[in-house]
Amino acid sequence: MKILVNEIEEHTDWTISDVSIDNVKCFYSVEDEYREQKIKGETRVDAGTYPLELRDSPKFSHKWLVNPDGGFEIVWHEDATEEQKKNWKPHQLIWIKNTPRHEFCLIHWGNSDDDTEGCLVIGLSLGYDGKRQRIVKSSRICYQKWYPVMAREVAKGNSTIEFKRINGK
Repeated sequence: MKILVNEIEEHTDWTISDVSIDNVKCFYSVEDEYREQKIKGETRVDAGTYPLELRDSPKFSHKWLVNPDGGFEIVWHEDATEEQKKNWKPHQLIWIKNTPRHEFCLIHWGNSDDDTEGCLVIGLSLGYDGKRQRIVKSSRICYQKWYPVMAREVAKGNSTIEFKRINGK
């Protein structure tokens, strides 16, 4: 699987992109802005192609539960039935490996660059928040829909993500 993050809007505080999986546009993303000098939690991933893996996250894994049948179906922890809470396990996130200036860059849910700390936040549509900041909307719905598709392929190996930037950086 190849994910393409194609930047469409660059701002001094955020970056908005179209995201495609195997040449099919699927959703949008928001990230932090470009910075020449990295500031922890405030700098996006550099242009380039990176391998993907699954990994546990102390901060996020417990927020979604994954069906142990191997199909990567997930449910939000607050919406899980008692049976799911008992039998399903915390999910592993998709890790964007070997990024030059980030150690644990993940694909996850959220709304704005305030939710990223350098990660890729995904959503089904674009909008603005009350501060006129660009955001992705319907992020948890997007994550629940696309996580199983992406995670299944990442688990097989040889999946990559490419970041194409307006400024080439």
